[in-house]
Amino acid sequence: MLNGINIKLVENQKELDWAFKIREIVFIEGQHVSRELEMDEFDEGATHIIAYLDGKGVGCARIRFLGNKAKLERIAVLPKYQRRGIGRKIVEFLINYSKEKGAAEAVMHAQIYANDFYIKCGFNPRGEEFMEAGIRHIEMYMPLK
Repeated sequence: MLNGINIKLVENQKELDWAFKIREIVFIEGQHVSRELEMDEFDEGATHIIAYLDGKGVGCARIRFLGNKAKLERIAVLPKYQRRGIGRKIVEFLINYSKEKGAAEAVMHAQIYANDFYIKCGFNPRGEEFMEAGIRHIEMYMPLK
């Protein structure tokens, strides 16, 4: 089902621009998150990834390392390509990358509707629901060591 999938670190401006375009489609247009909240000050220092399916950019994410934690953020798959396992492959890539970098724990702020997806990926909810960008979220975590 996922022949032709390639997930990699963003290596140049063209790939970064395409990752930002995916986020614009998914979060700004699709979920009505403001551009100011979506494209924030953390983009510059983050590591970005992009997912290609048969050579077309279809998904993205970013990761930031905060002490011994890897914070997985902005995980997005274009609507036309959702529910094909691409999101799971992106999360697996991020987890493996976090382990390679020596992180003890992976954390994220997951939208409530995606809670079950992240549980299936091995994450656990922590704490109470909260609002972020006008959308209900919950912190999720996964021990890596």
